[in-house]
Amino acid sequence: MTPFEIARLESRFGTYRVAGNYDLSTRALQIDFTSAAKLGTDGWVEINVNAKAGIAELQKLMPELLQQLEV
Repeated sequence: MTPFEIARLESRFGTYRVAGNYDLSTRALQIDFTSAAKLGTDGWVEINVNAKAGIAELQKLMPELLQQLEV
């Protein structure tokens, strides 16, 4: 697994800060998030990367995330 950290990921859903690991050794890309936050009006709002709602929100970021990771 290769670690990554993106301090500011701009997407059509907002601005995010994400960190985790990704693996390209298999046919399918595997991404495990270790932390994530969304920039709100009062600062960064943490996203629970283990909750269904958090995972669903992070899945929406995949196109921008893959572009940023250059995968």
